[in-house]
Amino acid sequence: MSEEKTIDRAEVENLLKRRFFYDQSFSIYGGVNGLYDYGPVGCAIKSNILNQWRRHFILEEQMLEIDCSILTPEIVLKASGHVDRFDDFMLKDTQTGECFRADHLIESKQE
Repeated sequence: MSEEKTIDRAEVENLLKRRFFYDQSFSIYGGVNGLYDYGPVGCAIKSNILNQWRRHFILEEQMLEIDCSILTPEIVLKASGHVDRFDDFMLKDTQTGECFRADHLIESKQE
């Protein structure tokens, strides 16, 4: 019988970062959550994933591809109501640095 091997996620992430598949953007300054920089192999993997996505959705599903700005001016957020209506209370885990919406955290603990 073969033993079941477990994968340590932290070890895998550490290996990928050491070999610069990817790293958190601006990591030497503390990093920015959700932003990543890709090394040569990471760029190749990302490119292959995008090509497969395009092959499926554009060629097979006949969808149209668009490329939009990732920056949104404040005037657009105000006009859409995002500035005035969204004021979710956030909590930050001091050990991991992760942020959570308070209402979602409470709901998950009540289930």
